[in-house]
Amino acid sequence: MSFDEKYQKAIEELRASKIWGANHDQPLNKIYRMMGLKVRPPHYATFGQVFLVHGVFFLMMWVVLWLFNPFGWPGMTLPFMIGTGLLGGLIYSAIMAAYYRWDRKRHNLTPWDEL
Repeated sequence: MSFDEKYQKAIEELRASKIWGANHDQPLNKIYRMMGLKVRPPHYATFGQVFLVHGVFFLMMWVVLWLFNPFGWPGMTLPFMIGTGLLGGLIYSAIMAAYYRWDRKRHNLTPWDEL
């Protein structure tokens, strides 16, 4: 079965489980798919995949905030910015990955390989 067929089956199962639409078909994943990446819905991705996807997103947003803030960040040095960005990204990514793992078990979703 092709990736697109599995993806459609996964979306149908997520809709049937009454998981909120923006939660299972996130704008972030839509952006990655428009870039040509084959990203699973987060409920079907592994902990590491969700961690990586959300970590990359957090890193991009952190850099944008750092570089394009018109008021500057008084007193924030480059090492402090890097450290807080890494710590924040690790915490955010771990929380999101744990949430999707928990939600997948709570709704008793079919594993990706069995779709």
